Amino acid sequence: MSINSKQKYQGYVLNAITQSLTDEHDLFVGVRSGSDSSAFVIECIKLDKAINIGIFIKISNQRRSPWRYTFLRKHQESIELLNGVCDATFVIFVNDDDGVACIDFIGLKELLDAHFDDAEWISVSRKPSSSYKLKGKDGNLSGLAKRIAFPDVIVNTVMEQLNAN
Repeated sequence: MSINSKQKYQGYVLNAITQSLTDEHDLFVGVRSGSDSSAFVIECIKLDKAINIGIFIKISNQRRSPWRYTFLRKHQESIELLNGVCDATFVIFVNDDDGVACIDFIGLKELLDAHFDDAEWISVSRKPSSSYKLKGKDGNLSGLAKRIAFPDVIVNTVMEQLNAN
């Protein structure tokens, strides 16, 4: 069986998240597939506390900025489902070999509103030595997504929620 580039990039993303959670924070982590081939649920357990994190991975093989991502209705429905069953949900944009941009569900809603068209888009761009700027069909992200923020933004959310419960 051959390994396609989508599987390689998904493996990188999931490994980066799980390794940060297990190595640095001594959590037990389980990963399972979601309702879409790009959707995953990461269960994080620390002693008697557990939370679920939804991860939706979009991949662009375009070599240079801007990277454009299409969100079909089924993608947005899958993300909504993840957000409904998980404690936090993140959308990960793999920008070929340039790096990874990561936003939470609230950030996604700044780019794509609650009305789902058949196909919508998000564009990720970056100038040299700067953070990612995200624009969507329905708006722009109010801040920048730092290249170095992945996977820390997810790990920090997990630890905040586990420590709050």
